Amino acid sequence: MRANQTVVRERLFLVYRRTYEYGYRLTLRQLSAHLAYMITSGLTFQDILRMSERAQRPPLAEFMFFNRFFGDNGREIDYPALQLRAVRVAREQRFGVHSSPAWERKLWHTGGKLPFQLRAADPPDDFAALRSLGTSSDSIDAAAQARDQVRRVLFFLHSFDQTDTGFLKIFLKSAMVLDFAHWQSQDNEALPLHETTSLHRRILHVLQEHFTGVRLPEGTPSDRHLFITLSRRSHDVRQSAQIVLARFPDDEFRVRLVASNNVGAGKRRELILEGPSRTNKLTLRLSLPFLDYVMMRSHGEIGGTLQSSFLDRLERFKGQLIREVGSRDTDDIMLVRLRTNNTFRRHIFSVRGERLEVTDA
Repeated sequence: MRANQTVVRERLFLVYRRTYEYGYRLTLRQLSAHLAYMITSGLTFQDILRMSERAQRPPLAEFMFFNRFFGDNGREIDYPALQLRAVRVAREQRFGVHSSPAWERKLWHTGGKLPFQLRAADPPDDFAALRSLGTSSDSIDAAAQARDQVRRVLFFLHSFDQTDTGFLKIFLKSAMVLDFAHWQSQDNEALPLHETTSLHRRILHVLQEHFTGVRLPEGTPSDRHLFITLSRRSHDVRQSAQIVLARFPDDEFRVRLVASNNVGAGKRRELILEGPSRTNKLTLRLSLPFLDYVMMRSHGEIGGTLQSSFLDRLERFKGQLIREVGSRDTDDIMLVRLRTNNTFRRHIFSVRGERLEVTDA
């Protein structure tokens, strides 16, 4: 840890940042206890003396911080360590359970190329042994445990290229945690245009799915409007025709990075979505779990779900948007039908005197 202090500190910060943003609150005492356990492995001086007297000493990786962070030795859970709340939280989040295909090829399928080199000062002595065990087919369980430990070593110690962030995001199960952490350290509160444009499109795509109850594949041509409809709130039934309660042009929404005073110290920066309003500004704070969900949906994953707290926030934002439309004078009724290319076709029903007029918009 001392030899790689800069990298280790950065990765620990990312883990704790992700933990905090996902709703796990740890006190300074709990964090200190976690760090102390990582360094000592929960061993006393007498325990170390007894181990030094053994004929065959256990592998050092069993006591390394990258394993003890999760409350185990790489193979077995250290049950007394589960008394620490920070250890329980780390295990609950199951960091590292997803593998990065690109990095799995580098680590296990060399194809005659030079073996992978860990970019770290004073790398662990057992790293080569763990990689060798990870490619062994003698024991599937032992190989899987060794691979988990290798991924932990990479996360905490390897110096990745600046543009190679895929492994860190997959290990932390968060596609936006690096961007979120970067926002906290920058002085300028204006995001690049290409970044805000991409986030704006993806966020409105997810809101459209939530407000209509319809799954829309990524890349679907945009209707340039956000529709709020009467729907069954279920993705299991195809709801081809829905009555529109409100609709807003896309360009009436704006994604912006704002700063607020942090309770501890300094500034906290987070994204907000500003909606259309004639009176007070309608804003939706975009938390890290929601941004991760947005990125997950943009990559075609459909298994994830939003936190219930954010679902409540979306429903409040939806109600505010509907109330905003209530002040607009119109007697027309709009119906949208989902076409086979996953775009909406609009029909407007208007009463003119004693006649009902139906037009396509």
